Amino acid sequence: MSSNCTTDACGVHNTLGPSDSTSLKVNSAQLFSVAYGTGSVSGDVATDTLHTSAFSVPFTFGLASYVSSDFASYAMDGIMGFGRENLITQTQNNINAPTLMDVLVSQNIIKSKLFGVHLWRSSSGSSNNGELNFGAPDTSKYTGALNYLPAQDNIDGFWEVAIDDASVDGKSAGLTGNTAILDTGTSFMLMPQAHAAALHALIPGSANPGGGETFTVPCSAQNVLDITFGGVAYAISPADYVGGTDGSAGGCFSNIVGRQTFNASQWLLGDTFLKNVYAVFDFDGARVGFGAQAGDGDGAAASSSGDSASTTTATTVASAVHPGSTAHPGSTATSQADSTSASAGDGKGSASGGGSATASSSAASRTGAAMTTAVFDGYLLALVLLLVVMFQ
Repeated sequence: MSSNCTTDACGVHNTLGPSDSTSLKVNSAQLFSVAYGTGSVSGDVATDTLHTSAFSVPFTFGLASYVSSDFASYAMDGIMGFGRENLITQTQNNINAPTLMDVLVSQNIIKSKLFGVHLWRSSSGSSNNGELNFGAPDTSKYTGALNYLPAQDNIDGFWEVAIDDASVDGKSAGLTGNTAILDTGTSFMLMPQAHAAALHALIPGSANPGGGETFTVPCSAQNVLDITFGGVAYAISPADYVGGTDGSAGGCFSNIVGRQTFNASQWLLGDTFLKNVYAVFDFDGARVGFGAQAGDGDGAAASSSGDSASTTTATTVASAVHPGSTAHPGSTATSQADSTSASAGDGKGSASGGGSATASSSAASRTGAAMTTAVFDGYLLALVLLLVVMFQ
């Protein structure tokens, strides 16, 4: 958010301008605009040095002089996306600049263009160990081998993979032939209403008041909800699909929402699902890897199979995940350029979006702040990010 921004949302956030960083260069002749699932921004293109505890790199980003009112309720000051930019026109908004992943490779900070996401669940009672890591899978975050799935091409740069089916307590919902768009910047699981209805029909005591997108489930539900990818079933914990109370006796909102966000065969799987796996997004291999969460009580037990993880130099973005959940925001962490301070909050930072001058990842609704580091191949590279877990 630019110091020139006068909209209400900017008034409650940190902003960036020449008085904050002497190396900031703003190109007012080059404009950008982005419309997110919720909210929009526009402004000038800028460049500066992006500093983290792990590296300092030159970076081009959007400096928003207009920020819609949607962002007033989100704690984050910016968004960085990690979508598959090779699928998107590189001159979108007439901008042709390298992404952060490209910069990390060109600066020889990482060798492989991939990142991994481990989301922390506060209700598990474990220490905050949410993490975004670059360059190689973090083998401490999963057990067994990674189950790699080919990422499907699309014009939006989404990380999209085929779904085999979904089931509850071992009973198939008959939802074959669909795909999942994976997005750390989405808190819930969103799918066409008929698909959500088929899943909830297998959960005893569930309801669909009014027949709309909102479903309810018993707060005490312990049913095993599985989604199968590449022959491997991944269980979604009731701690994730059972939401807050709906005000009735024993009733809670479901975090599985009957909303068609794209076409009739595409689901949008956010943190409700991603908290149950360790996920690897591999640009070079055009694939997504799922691993069964290591035994910290945060993830689901999946009998995964697939390629074993490679070990190349990795930069770990260990994160403090902060509270913040609203109707659909994701979570991001800001790592602003030069002398500006970092702050964290909810946002729409995702595995499938484009970004700004902030470093982002996500997790689920949680509290607390922690910082961890990881060593890969002799490199101690800790990137402190404030991850907001909002997981819609």
